[in-house]
Amino acid sequence: MNGRRAGSAFERECVELLKRWWDPHEEGEWARTPLSGGWSSPRHRAAFRTAGDVVTTCATFPFSVECKRRRAIHLEAVVAGTSGEFRKAWEQADAGAAESGLEPLLLFRRPRLPVLAAVYAGTVPLNPGDWLRVRVAYRGPVTRMRVTDDLAVAPAEALLALEPKEVVTYFRLADNRGSSRRS
Repeated sequence: MNGRRAGSAFERECVELLKRWWDPHEEGEWARTPLSGGWSSPRHRAAFRTAGDVVTTCATFPFSVECKRRRAIHLEAVVAGTSGEFRKAWEQADAGAAESGLEPLLLFRRPRLPVLAAVYAGTVPLNPGDWLRVRVAYRGPVTRMRVTDDLAVAPAEALLALEPKEVVTYFRLADNRGSSRRS
């Protein structure tokens, strides 16, 4: 399978994962983003909430989702902070989230390995034993200055084990505290 077809298949897999997770909380339509996130202008992507690789009609879904199936993303390098592929994927996820006013969620995996998820540390109510805290240095989407942030990385199943209602409540509380990470 070539890289483009493998990436498209992984995006469809992510759509199904997220739909199974979120639909019991709020039914909606889920799909790959037209042209896989490369659609239209930043203004249009923000208005239609189409930044990233997955779109949904669910108004309470708080994430802009970027999906990456890459042989070059090694978990050891992610944890050590030396994975250039992971850094680039996170920059793209964070930029899409900044465009759409949502939180970044990066779903990634190597071939034949489980799907992993990356979010800002502290943005979802995680069980401490389920997640690895990693540090990533990248260019912020707004100022394009170098930013270093702590991320939580875990098997996607750990994220999907959270109740969507709990995630929504957690985000509302975070919004009230004014915890924006846009740099």
